[in-house]
Amino acid sequence: MVEDSVPVRGLGGVDGIKYSARRFGSRLLFFSGVTGIYRRLALRNRAVVLMYHKVMPRNEVRSGAFEGMQVDPATFERQMAYLRKHFHLLSLDDLRRHMRSRISFPPNSCLVTFDDGWKDNYIHAYPILKRYDVPAVVFLSVGHIGTEKRFWQERTFTALYGIREVAGRNPDLPDRYRNLPGGIKIEEFVSLPERKFREEVRERIRSLKEFPLSRIEPIVDELAECAGASSYDEGESFLSWEAVLTMSRGGIDFGSHGMRHEILTNISPEEVREEARNSKAVIEGKIQKSVHAFSYPNGNHDPVVRKCVKECGYEIAFGTSRGFAGAEDDPFTMNRVNVHDDVTREVPMFLSSILGMI
Repeated sequence: MVEDSVPVRGLGGVDGIKYSARRFGSRLLFFSGVTGIYRRLALRNRAVVLMYHKVMPRNEVRSGAFEGMQVDPATFERQMAYLRKHFHLLSLDDLRRHMRSRISFPPNSCLVTFDDGWKDNYIHAYPILKRYDVPAVVFLSVGHIGTEKRFWQERTFTALYGIREVAGRNPDLPDRYRNLPGGIKIEEFVSLPERKFREEVRERIRSLKEFPLSRIEPIVDELAECAGASSYDEGESFLSWEAVLTMSRGGIDFGSHGMRHEILTNISPEEVREEARNSKAVIEGKIQKSVHAFSYPNGNHDPVVRKCVKECGYEIAFGTSRGFAGAEDDPFTMNRVNVHDDVTREVPMFLSSILGMI
């Protein structure tokens, strides 16, 4: 049995007030029937494509890089149980068929997707998907699968936390901490409270996303060296190819998320084609099935990127722009709705969130 209501610990102050207000509002809408009416109207001929990343217990989330990306397994099970009972669940083939024929989706249609290819998708999400017979598609960052590599965003968080900790204990900083790459002034970070520090690090990460990986990675390597942190000190974060094959044989679809999680609008058209073409070939070789779908890393795309992806043999591609999907939409600009634990722990909040009501 999956309970609809769960206690929330660790929220206080403004965050606690906001959460309580959202919870109260979503429950009021849900139990008054307003949410159900809106769902039937909003999804009368359209589908909602849900975007998940990590499914793992809240107490195991160690890096601030994962904020807004994680769903607790208990929360995920409540959501899948509700979707199975109240939604028309689509497979990737179902979605592709409707997009090709331009035939409207059945009422309350929903597709479940995952980005990146995290190991916890196999450990925690896959058993729940099987239990409730929920179709899903996982978009793989192919160059990370079967490796101990970490995304540069996580490496940046780890390095800056380490440097901040050293600086906090030692006011007489060695020069290597005073002259950090990327114009980062560690003195400006040391005295910040935890929440503000996380915000500042996320802002640094956002600014770095304007550049290709060829410029980002040397900066992050230097930060990691200053912190004494290895590039690979987190262990196995991503799926193994054995797990991918098991999931594929168990009915999970797979698509490409590129080779290196490179933001495609930052690189040349030929590099975009290499990312799309090579990742497609690797996945198809591993699972012995055709790959038809692509997910743009970070959600970034433009007409040139979309053209390149289409030229590489994909039929459909997903971004991160919030919205529903219609059969008449451009199949290379598919909208999705991000799902994370903070505002979806209860079914009323989950529904209000994915429908854009809170």
